[in-house]
Amino acid sequence: VAISTYILNLSVSRCKKNDEPSKIKILNMIILVLQKFKEVEATFRTLVALGTLVTETAQDSDRRVLVDRLKQADTIVKHLKTLANTRSMNDPLGKVAKCSTDILALIN
Repeated sequence: VAISTYILNLSVSRCKKNDEPSKIKILNMIILVLQKFKEVEATFRTLVALGTLVTETAQDSDRRVLVDRLKQADTIVKHLKTLANTRSMNDPLGKVAKCSTDILALIN
């Protein structure tokens, strides 16, 4: 959970600074680690970081770069679809599924 919290805080920080090169690096980090998390809270925080990167990027062209990079990571898009359709006893509120669904809507 500590790593996902760090990624979330980093995402928020870089969005406040409009630091586009760092946003790409954070996105690449998310692509690298998202599927490795087994804890619901770690997955959720990383999804929130991803959603923050996409929604808080002001320039359409910069947002498009992020979305295109995310779509290139086919395994992550598939993982988001799986998460969006999965209910878990460890996530009774379905926050991972909801967040995944919201991200998929943002990138499509």
